[in-house]
Amino acid sequence: TAEVTLNGVNIDCSSIDTASAIHTGGAGNVVIELDGTNTLQSGVSAAGLQKENDGTLTINDADNDGVLNAFGGEYGAGIGGGDSDHYNGDGSGIIINGGTVNATGGFLAAGIGGGYDGNGSDITINGGTVTACGGDYGAGIGGGDGDMYNGDGSDITINGGTVIAYGGYEGAGIGGGWCGDGSNISVTGGMVLAVGGDLGAGIGGGYLGSGSDIGISGGAVTAVGGTAGAGIGGGFDGNGSDVTVSGDARVNVQGGEGDSEAGTGAGI
Repeated sequence: TAEVTLNGVNIDCSSIDTASAIHTGGAGNVVIELDGTNTLQSGVSAAGLQKENDGTLTINDADNDGVLNAFGGEYGAGIGGGDSDHYNGDGSGIIINGGTVNATGGFLAAGIGGGYDGNGSDITINGGTVTACGGDYGAGIGGGDGDMYNGDGSDITINGGTVIAYGGYEGAGIGGGWCGDGSNISVTGGMVLAVGGDLGAGIGGGYLGSGSDIGISGGAVTAVGGTAGAGIGGGFDGNGSDVTVSGDARVNVQGGEGDSEAGTGAGI
């Protein structure tokens, strides 16, 4: 495990194509501790904080005073994968335990998860205040633009903290990017706001994508679909299935205009 502390750094590579402000690698795990305010800006094709190592990438804030602002370049996620033409487009094995984390994806990329033509999977948020904004065609948390083949957001778990996820145009708030499905998404606690971009679900599929195996068993969740997208379920022309709300969860669901006001289920 590589352990790194970011303490008030400002790394700007936005003018350098394929350059990532921070790029992890190797076979092991990486743990990043946040102190002070840290800003990462990457160039075209790279994620702000690019996760390339085989193990997990964990973000901690032991002193509860850390901030991370991560901006992906065009085609790169805020945190996760870069452009699949230059890097591994997938963003997986990401854990956030604390801190104020603001992740903004570039065009065709997720805020947290996949870059262009990449999936976002195995993403867990246990605490902190997390705001994730996808670029056009990317999910807030989940898949990037799928280019008809990828773009899925799966195995996404929120156990606590405050999580705000905005999908870009045709992307889900939490789940799939363009043409991407959202599956095996679980909320057990915390406060969650998930807003889909036009034609995307709040939680579930992006445009043409389905939402399935979505379980909410705790916390307070507000899920708002974009135009013609379900609050929870499928994006435009996608299906919604196996959506479960249980326990003491508080859920507010709103389908987008043109979705027959469906709260959960198919996009249209």
